Amino acid sequence: MDVSGKKVSHSKFGEGKIVKQSENAIHIEFAEETKTFQYPNCFEKFITFVDKDVPNGILEEIKKLKEDELTLKEENDKRIQDIIKPVVKVPVRKKKKV
Repeated sequence: MDVSGKKVSHSKFGEGKIVKQSENAIHIEFAEETKTFQYPNCFEKFITFVDKDVPNGILEEIKKLKEDELTLKEENDKRIQDIIKPVVKVPVRKKKKV
């Protein structure tokens, strides 16, 4: 979702305007300086839109990214388990009755 030019608010830096956006970062121009934030995750915690109509698309994008991350983690966990499974099972000796 293109958020360039949108007005946002930050808990510490106040209001600002998104001046640049890349796939995983946004650059926000505040009164004192321009700051870079991780996109879209910054909208979960400390960046909010001044225009209240914009957040829906961002929240959907965050949800999809989290689902993709979870799927990737599950796939990686399965690969790891496949690698560390014992290749040969060692038989367990039964104890002799005395």
